[in-house]
Amino acid sequence: MKIIEYFTTENKEHWLKEIKKCDWEAGQYLHQLLSENSLKQKLGETALVPMLVDEDRLVSFCTFAPKDFINLITMELMHAKPRHCS
Repeated sequence: MKIIEYFTTENKEHWLKEIKKCDWEAGQYLHQLLSENSLKQKLGETALVPMLVDEDRLVSFCTFAPKDFINLITMELMHAKPRHCS
């Protein structure tokens, strides 16, 4: 096993497909941001995506960024849901 970084790896397409397999909502959102090439715009230009890999299989990943990824997800979801007033 080894740790690689998404933005510096040569095979981004493969790792993007691996991230998409994640059933965690944050993983799906990360896939969306990476696919749209908007992660650094939303989290900061120095954002990194370290990934623990075993050969060509993704074992784990995280984000290391100036802005908090989980807070971003929460805010995006709050704005996406319709609000009803009683």
